[in-house]
Amino acid sequence: MQPTPSVDPDASDLRPPGPDECRFCGARPAAKVTFRGHQGMILIMRFLHTDGPFCRDCGLAVFRSMTAKTLYQGWWGYASFLITPGIVLLNLFRRSRVARLEEPYATPGLITPQSRPLDPGKPLYQRPAILGLLLPVALVAAFVAVVASDSQTGECVRVSGSRGTVVSCSQSHQQKVIATVERDSDCPADAEGYMEYNGKVLCTRAD
Repeated sequence: MQPTPSVDPDASDLRPPGPDECRFCGARPAAKVTFRGHQGMILIMRFLHTDGPFCRDCGLAVFRSMTAKTLYQGWWGYASFLITPGIVLLNLFRRSRVARLEEPYATPGLITPQSRPLDPGKPLYQRPAILGLLLPVALVAAFVAVVASDSQTGECVRVSGSRGTVVSCSQSHQQKVIATVERDSDCPADAEGYMEYNGKVLCTRAD
């Protein structure tokens, strides 16, 4: 009796991943999630997306890659300063759907782009792209500083001897702040005096 030779499975028996299998490696379990990205290029913007389903590892890899690129490419369009934070927050929200999946296991008989799950790589906070968060923080801080530096305009000054104190105009006062400038020479022509306050020059006149 002759031994039965082993036969490789016919290629026609292979199939693409199903709706509950990872689109990249075919592993299960998988979640149907879409991660998005954004590129701002001054006058042109690009909206990117990668659709699932993803297993845990492939989903984390896509999330980290697209979000990291958005953090350093997403701030340079005319409306990107508003769009990019929304996309980053959306990705963070959707991340939990893949992060809570169990460890992926292979599904045999599939045709897939990857033979195994993608390497998720380093978390976002350990990547240089996280420095992209410093840009909006710096811009907001600069805006707040400018607003704060000009916040004394319209307030009043109480003079006591040679010392002036910024107070609300509802309190007793002698002068009103009409401008906040860098140097006393920049005060408007109708200013009658000035005082230094928090590194700025407050231009005043009698009130």
